[in-house]
Amino acid sequence: MKKILMLLVFMAMFCFGTSIQQAEQECNDKNYDSCDALGVVYHYGHGETKLNYEKAAKYYKKACDGEFYQSCLSLAILYDRGQGVEQNYEKSAKYYKKACDSNRYVYPCYRLGELYGDGQGVEQDISRAKKYYKKGCDLDPNRARNGKCVE
Repeated sequence: MKKILMLLVFMAMFCFGTSIQQAEQECNDKNYDSCDALGVVYHYGHGETKLNYEKAAKYYKKACDGEFYQSCLSLAILYDRGQGVEQNYEKSAKYYKKACDSNRYVYPCYRLGELYGDGQGVEQDISRAKKYYKKGCDLDPNRARNGKCVE
């Protein structure tokens, strides 16, 4: 939902005269909202801006480094899927952890639990897997899925 909202915000920026170049300048000036918005635009494509996973990863990383945690989640997904970057579960785990540790997002906690459970990108550790599943459940018990919630 946040991605759709960010895309709508970015589209509105264009309607009021903000260009990719302006957004890039804002991003370079450490406006991490703009970095994330650029990541979204390149991740999904918009208007004449073609989908470009490599650029999306670049902007998501910059925003993530600036503690814009939604971008950490988006970057983790790109590494998880090998979109625009070489598939790398170790890096996806790193960025899922950063997003999960922000205590704002459920999905990265679940996905981190799966990575620990399967030993993908991290050493297999069932105890840690349960810890991250539980954290996801604690963040939003209404969205708990797949029976991953533990007592």
